[in-house]
Amino acid sequence: MMPSDLVIRPADRPDLRACLELDNSITTNYVWQIDQRMEEETINVALRKVRLPRALVVPYPRDAGHLIENWRQADLFLVAVRYGQVQGYLDLAVQPWHQAGWIHNLVVAPVFRRQRIGTALLQRARQWCQEQSLRKLMAETSTKNPQAVAFYQRHGFVFCGFNKKTIRPLAVLAGRRLCWLDRTPGPGAICWAGARLLGPTLGPACFCCYCVFSSSGAS
Repeated sequence: MMPSDLVIRPADRPDLRACLELDNSITTNYVWQIDQRMEEETINVALRKVRLPRALVVPYPRDAGHLIENWRQADLFLVAVRYGQVQGYLDLAVQPWHQAGWIHNLVVAPVFRRQRIGTALLQRARQWCQEQSLRKLMAETSTKNPQAVAFYQRHGFVFCGFNKKTIRPLAVLAGRRLCWLDRTPGPGAICWAGARLLGPTLGPACFCCYCVFSSSGAS
């Protein structure tokens, strides 16, 4: 159940400092490993969830400068506030040529996780995208963050690609279609790492997901 006293609203300038001060690290016992094999006429990609010998504390792959830049440029920047305290945030940029909203950051402080705050942020972002007549919602996350991968999967996102030249230490991209098109994807697109589509600030790699759902919200 969503906390009844949780407020999701657009961020204002004082919220930025609170967002910068949130602990956005994660602790994990697993990582996703990407195995890629290229042959003359085929490209084979396999994803394997690997258990680590010991728990790993993973710092967030983006620094404060990135968040400040997103504050200036994002089309949507939401904060989750409860008891007058910022407990999480989400920022999103529109890609008009894809008719898509692209979530760059979705963060909830560790002490407030598992309280559906991330779900509330994601639902409000999806609603905003529909209001803007966008057709897809995309997201990205590190392969060292299996909790985030599972979160997006629970919300209907599916794997759609990866880029080894971007997120530090890889990223998973995920997406949801925001209006009904048909039940089968149209012509696909291959994203080459050299294109640096996600920008140079993210580090060694990224891995992607995509999900289709109807205008009524059914996946």
